[in-house]
Amino acid sequence: MDAITPCSGGITPATVCSGWFWRRIARCHQATAALEFALVAPMVIALIVGTLQLIVVFIAQTTLQMVCEGSARIIMTGQAQTVFTGYMDPSGYVIPQSQFLTFACSKLSVTPFMTCDKLYTAVNSGTDFSAVQTLSPPICCSKGKMKFTYAYNPGGPGNIVVVQMYYMMPVISLFGFNITGVTAYGVDYARLSATSVVKTESY
Repeated sequence: MDAITPCSGGITPATVCSGWFWRRIARCHQATAALEFALVAPMVIALIVGTLQLIVVFIAQTTLQMVCEGSARIIMTGQAQTVFTGYMDPSGYVIPQSQFLTFACSKLSVTPFMTCDKLYTAVNSGTDFSAVQTLSPPICCSKGKMKFTYAYNPGGPGNIVVVQMYYMMPVISLFGFNITGVTAYGVDYARLSATSVVKTESY
């Protein structure tokens, strides 16, 4: 009979390499529980973190779609065309596009973890659907920011208008595996997008 009980000390490098050591581990309930926890814990933690992250991304995507539709609505009714005409402030001329982005940001603030610096917008219009140009999503990176060609052309009465919005949502990369495909300066992002198409009314 072994003089050392299954869960007692007496472990040396030589015993670790022996079949006797692993038989002791198999007989020791404490060691078995610890080994099982060590094997299962990373997967459980990844599942919890992944689930929470999926919930946050879903909320962000829903918010972005609501903001996009709300912003498109003020273009459809002509409010953007008549109100966002640009103005002078102490720092210089504020273009209509900046006014539109500020309006979108004010709607984005309903979700506390979403910030304006990660929001990208583009508005294009045409006389019919085939005449409307759409822009490619932002790509990484230029001086710490995403490369994106902004556009603001809300058109006039009776035009088809396409409002595009993108949001770069920071996400957690589990065990160094980036499922989003967008990384900028060591931060992983989920590139969320929303589109709304409207036909402007008479105003």
